[in-house]
Amino acid sequence: MLFKEIGKKGQTILRKKTVLLVGVGALGTTAAELLCRAYIGKLILFDNDKVELNNLQRQSLFDETDLLKSKAKQAKIKLKRVNRNVDIEVYEKRITKDNVDLLKRLKPDIVLDCTDNLETRFLLNDFCIKNGIPWIFCTVAGSKGFVKVIYKNACLNCIFDRNKIGESCREIGIINTAVHFASSIQVTEAIKFLLGKKTDNDLIYFDIWNLKIDKIKVKKLKNCRICGK
Repeated sequence: MLFKEIGKKGQTILRKKTVLLVGVGALGTTAAELLCRAYIGKLILFDNDKVELNNLQRQSLFDETDLLKSKAKQAKIKLKRVNRNVDIEVYEKRITKDNVDLLKRLKPDIVLDCTDNLETRFLLNDFCIKNGIPWIFCTVAGSKGFVKVIYKNACLNCIFDRNKIGESCREIGIINTAVHFASSIQVTEAIKFLLGKKTDNDLIYFDIWNLKIDKIKVKKLKNCRICGK
């Protein structure tokens, strides 16, 4: 509340907001913890995976006692220890074209993309654009990443080829600091949006290993089949 850009009024607003996170892996656990410590009103978590040993290199919310347990359920347990007053709802599901309508029924104020695959990201893009739901794209591999607020501006389909967005962490690995850096940007933009403040319309690119960050201006495609109309 001492941070003037938020203040007491802003904190009161955040307590009334709902954030939906798709994916409770590296990006998802970091974003969820930051939001929980920011005293958001409600978090909705989607993930159907279990915690694996190699996850612990970058999924800092988990530890060895969580191995082979549900990511979504364990995340709720850990987050409740951080702030018991945040309402947390979990779904042990992967978002697919068959169940994506559930997102609308849950009425989130914003959706955070914390996934690790293109199919789900473009599914989120198409669904959120169609239903007027703001969402924030975020991806990390190696030491590099992208973050983009998508709401009434250029969508993911305007910017990237649906078949590939760079290299994946399965191919080149990932440094854990890149995850936390990306999540910090993503959550900051989410907080700004929830407070009704101006968010950045640019595509944010960073390479944390080489201490590089750029803002890339992007425009809507006039003939974009998702957001063009």
